[in-house]
Amino acid sequence: MMKYPDIDAYNAGLAAIAHADPAPIPSLLAAAQRRANDASYWQILGLLQRACGESAAALQSLERAAHLAPGNFKIAHAVALVRLEAGLPAVESFDRVVALATEPEEALQGLAAAMVADGRRTEAVAKLDEALASRPHWFDGHWLACRLRWMDGERYDYLASIDKALTQHPRDLQLWQMRILVDQRSANFTGVLQSVERGRKNAGQQPLFDFFEICALSELGDHQKVDADFGRFAIPTDLSALIPMVRHEIRMGRPERAIEQAQPALGGAAAIYLWPYVAISWRMMDHEQWHWLEGDDRLCSVLDLADRLPDLERLAERLRSIHAISGLPVEQSVRNGTQTDGPLLARLEPEIVELRKVLVDAIKSHLAQLPPIDPTHPILSVRRTAPISFNGAWSVRLTGAGHHVSHVHPAGWFSSALYISVPSGDEIGSPPSGWLALGEPEPALRTGLAPLRLVEPRPGRLVLFPSTLWHSTRPFESGERMSAAFDVARPA
Repeated sequence: MMKYPDIDAYNAGLAAIAHADPAPIPSLLAAAQRRANDASYWQILGLLQRACGESAAALQSLERAAHLAPGNFKIAHAVALVRLEAGLPAVESFDRVVALATEPEEALQGLAAAMVADGRRTEAVAKLDEALASRPHWFDGHWLACRLRWMDGERYDYLASIDKALTQHPRDLQLWQMRILVDQRSANFTGVLQSVERGRKNAGQQPLFDFFEICALSELGDHQKVDADFGRFAIPTDLSALIPMVRHEIRMGRPERAIEQAQPALGGAAAIYLWPYVAISWRMMDHEQWHWLEGDDRLCSVLDLADRLPDLERLAERLRSIHAISGLPVEQSVRNGTQTDGPLLARLEPEIVELRKVLVDAIKSHLAQLPPIDPTHPILSVRRTAPISFNGAWSVRLTGAGHHVSHVHPAGWFSSALYISVPSGDEIGSPPSGWLALGEPEPALRTGLAPLRLVEPRPGRLVLFPSTLWHSTRPFESGERMSAAFDVARPA
């Protein structure tokens, strides 16, 4: 039987990208070197190296591919993305990608992100506004423009791009739904009510407006007043409607009903977004299933890594330089602080490269001590032999009274907090000021549940916990608390 080692290496590399599996890299590199003028081999090699967190090698491979195929949109886009993720200037690269694109929306998002990373946030918003003028239904573009306006301190007109589109299309229900969803995602429930009121004036009475109005009123504290109104609606399948309904049932002290509403979705792709609400519902009921879901102490680890990490002061200085161009994101849990954008652990600075290696080893240690595989468990059902990859990484810098409100990370598998700098004893205040609270739902849900665990922040301390576990931090009095955080990706 005839063998085709180069094609086999290509196919193995292509299949490994989804799993971030580095095993095929050596054979694929050898095949690419033999087929030195074939851009596709260098492209797949670069994409696999990128998936495995090897940014420097990925950039070298993809730039080789781009040299061989300068008109290839996908290759040019990959080069631009890796430059952006690695912390390198990427505006010119994305300009080339936009010029090559037939449908440039994704490339325009990348260009805006590259401008932000270059300290040109106002220019990025203007570029998005220009594109949105001819693409009024481009939700991702509106959402990015809204986020950037918020980060620039525009608290009252951060919805300007959607409002401009609505001026031209005042009866467009899709645009009104966009406006509502941006406010809802931003936890601006007063803004939801304003959108509903304006929407009715322009587009008339619509079930869409009725539903999101009662959801917002429930979030704002009028849950008793609107309780009967929820009964008029069937249980939705769309998460943007289902989660507010589940939250209302929890707030009303009906955890059994919340579980009943969430149950049909627990077998599908949306399940990971609902498990945090099922968990607190079971805790409210003192149901034995809660112990199965979150009660095993091995699900969380507290690891002191100071002696293995790069010099913490040097790392803190590196992170402060990134925070200098960062802002307060509209949709995140940060209060009185800044959060970096982009995948932190893909950057090329030596301190970040060294940090990533230490974290990968720490994650492997955590996975090794977990309870046995349980195919029905949302966290323990996942195989643990896959290579470690990340579904996001960032840094948060908090100052006096800074904290995180309670939240979850449903896009991850395990989440984290790694403390780089912590206020002194005099600055932080009395314990548990500044501490991490695990398992405490947000107060707006009115569960009365206390934290399962409080963890003291210490420089070099890493805390790992399931991404579905509610977590927050206590405010502190003064000083700086700098952390790095990431979500471990669920293996494909």
